[in-house]
Amino acid sequence: MLKIFMLVLSLIPALAAFVAAEDKGKQVYMDREQLDTGFEDFASNMEMLLKTKTGRTSRREIRMQVLEGSGGQGDKTLVIFKFPRDVKGTALLTHQDLDADDDQWLYMPAFKRIKRIGSRDRTGRFMGTEFIYEDLVGEDVNDYTYQYLGEREYRGKRVDHIERIPISEYSAYSRKEAYVDQETNQPLRVVYFDRKSKLLKTLETEDWVAYKGQFWRPGKMMMTNHQTGDVTILTTPGYEFSQGFTQRNFSKSALERVR
Repeated sequence: MLKIFMLVLSLIPALAAFVAAEDKGKQVYMDREQLDTGFEDFASNMEMLLKTKTGRTSRREIRMQVLEGSGGQGDKTLVIFKFPRDVKGTALLTHQDLDADDDQWLYMPAFKRIKRIGSRDRTGRFMGTEFIYEDLVGEDVNDYTYQYLGEREYRGKRVDHIERIPISEYSAYSRKEAYVDQETNQPLRVVYFDRKSKLLKTLETEDWVAYKGQFWRPGKMMMTNHQTGDVTILTTPGYEFSQGFTQRNFSKSALERVR
């Protein structure tokens, strides 16, 4: 009995360190969420470049619009394809739900129909890119458990290395590892592991700008699929805040009015 008691006592420091590491990792993301509170809305025109392992490339243009959540509701996001002609008018609408699974709808003008993207379907690639539907839903701090893996130096910056494990059973990922800039609280690199814990993708972000002196947004995002060798790159000249968007701009019926 004494041996068991002593063993339990010996495990307490390790358990305390594990809990502290989880709390520290979660706190970084809580601070990041707080820093981004109050942006109201924004829009951005983006160029999307798709590159295959064999060197083939294709270019697309999209417009992204975001309305900040309020009254217990999460953010709403609308992604509209503007070019080329064969995908023009295709749009993805996402409603973040802070208490349940997010809602997503895809409008396909060629078929003049709206398709709901269920939780089980979010592991699919979005319009042939290296982003899946899950990557495009809003992230709430409580959607993950956390483990703080330590401080690192990455691209000349001090970063917090944090492991996040999705709580949802339908997630395409077993875990993500983020390198979060200590100065800006923004992720410079996110590494994604598939359900078998194998390396799947890496997201690199660059050219961060603080709009209104507070709201950090990247000028470039590059998602590399290590299992296929394909890459999707998103670049933007900037973000436009205070667009005056309302809930009406992010309704299901608004999908059919996009141009």
